[in-house]
Amino acid sequence: GAPCGGMGGGGVGRGYKGEFRRWSLYPGRYHHHVVEADCFAVRIQRAGKVCATVLSATPPSPSTPLSAWNYSLPRDSGTYHACFPLSWTVYEDPLPELRVTIKQISPFIPHNYSESSLPTVGFEVLVENKVF
Repeated sequence: GAPCGGMGGGGVGRGYKGEFRRWSLYPGRYHHHVVEADCFAVRIQRAGKVCATVLSATPPSPSTPLSAWNYSLPRDSGTYHACFPLSWTVYEDPLPELRVTIKQISPFIPHNYSESSLPTVGFEVLVENKVF
């Protein structure tokens, strides 16, 4: 996936299964591991019933408290798109009749390397109720 973070300023990448991975604060020095608590989750309540799921197809190791969370998202439920500095993942029906789009944008200002190298990223989450 496209990196989250500034140009040459380090960042983190999101994997195709929705997980955060490939950490770096220094260009060229990467840590390829997943921090299980770093994830997006969605929770809804309809007619008094609560449903929740983690937006990742990579379940945590069974020995962590996070293993009690719902990781039932199928591996092919998200569609990833990228056009630097913007990338987004669309999840169709992570919960019944719901669409979730997570957009991420890395700082990139033409002709401004100083601002464009900040190790930051912005996320926008759009939740659509397909019932109405």
